[in-house]
Amino acid sequence: MASLFQVGVGSGGMAVLDALLPDSRLDRVVLIDPDEFQSHNVERHLFDRAQIGRPKVEAARYWLR
Repeated sequence: MASLFQVGVGSGGMAVLDALLPDSRLDRVVLIDPDEFQSHNVERHLFDRAQIGRPKVEAARYWLR
């Protein structure tokens, strides 16, 4: 069992998260990021356009599920 505490779910942070998620030992993820997902971020992120205007941590939570 392992936990991940990650600060930042921008384009770099999401790449790290995407790489670590397949690890079956990972059972808890805590994400910290005060920013909102904006339209100029779409090309660099794994989130879809429907997430524009939402906090990045909420968009990341949606993406994780």
